[in-house]
Amino acid sequence: MTANVFRRASWLILATASLGIPPAQGSSTLAGLRVPVGAVEAGRSGAAVGAAGEVGAVRYNPAAGVGAEGFELEVCGVEWFAGMTITSALVTWPAAGGRWTAWVTDVDLGEFERRGEEPTTNPDGIFSASDVEVALCYGRELPWWNGSFGATIRGVAETIDTDRALGADVDLGVTMVGSAAGLPVSVGLTVRHLGPGFGPGADPLPKTWATGARLGDRDGRMAVYGDVERVEGAGTGAQLGLQAEVATGLRIRGGHGIGVEGEGLSAGFDMGVGAAGSEVNVAYAFTELKFDLGSAHRIQFSIAF
Repeated sequence: MTANVFRRASWLILATASLGIPPAQGSSTLAGLRVPVGAVEAGRSGAAVGAAGEVGAVRYNPAAGVGAEGFELEVCGVEWFAGMTITSALVTWPAAGGRWTAWVTDVDLGEFERRGEEPTTNPDGIFSASDVEVALCYGRELPWWNGSFGATIRGVAETIDTDRALGADVDLGVTMVGSAAGLPVSVGLTVRHLGPGFGPGADPLPKTWATGARLGDRDGRMAVYGDVERVEGAGTGAQLGLQAEVATGLRIRGGHGIGVEGEGLSAGFDMGVGAAGSEVNVAYAFTELKFDLGSAHRIQFSIAF
């Protein structure tokens, strides 16, 4: 990538500050790989590694979607501030003895002023920056394990002005289900973003080790979620979430994130309406941004049948 070093450094500072995420040492930001996208998971501050049977949780643990039923299409939009947005579409279906999930996510970080090495009051122009992620996941049950295994292969592209870098990585994950004190329990373990250096500078990807658990069933009256994760070169973070069904088809949730990936407090809801063997669902989530940058809003639509 031949972008001006000053311009690239300025963009990284702006992007990481706006997303509330410190960049890993020597790495590219790749915001789409490191922030909660789906409104359901974001409402719990991103706690999803142990969420067995939840479709959107495959972004966090490729084994998590195993146990879901039928076909589902999900579309999500995220609004930060200053015109920064994320849009994502996900589709999942059963085949080949397991569950396939594919998604594409576009992170538009907006426009920034281009400036040279010397301080000046007048910018040289305007440039834009974006990340794109395309992923395919397969997971299947492991009866002898009382759980599941999954793997995701992902292609990523980062564009800054006229310069672009491409890369690829792999996620691996497992889940195990059981019970404790008469309540359903699911536990997950995953490693994300295994791959070669990104771009001509061979910047390391944000390799992440994470474990998480859910106490309770996603369709039950109440469930508690908790994740702990380590991002190489950046640090350790944790997410804690609570989800409850307060009326037929209506669930509310809240959470709190701390550390490297945390976004502070979060809250949200989703509401589903079913008819003729299908269900339409709408979800919303609010999350705090770090550094007193305000809040982010997510809205998600899905249909399952």
